[in-house]
Amino acid sequence: PRPLTLRQAATVHKLIERLTFEKFIDIRFQGKFLLTFRAFMTPSALFEELLRRCGAAPFRLAHTTSLSAHTDTA
Repeated sequence: PRPLTLRQAATVHKLIERLTFEKFIDIRFQGKFLLTFRAFMTPSALFEELLRRCGAAPFRLAHTTSLSAHTDTA
């Protein structure tokens, strides 16, 4: 295996690519990424990037409803 290189700067695209790399799962990177990603992107932006990486269409709610409308109070 190739030695890992340290990164000090990267694009969001490259970070997501590294996060989801199938041939080498880097648990340490994943943990560090999940602890720090909010410094440069929102959780919803991360979700959108993960969907894009997987080739899925972005998910949008048509409308939101109150949780109380779906709970049984009996």
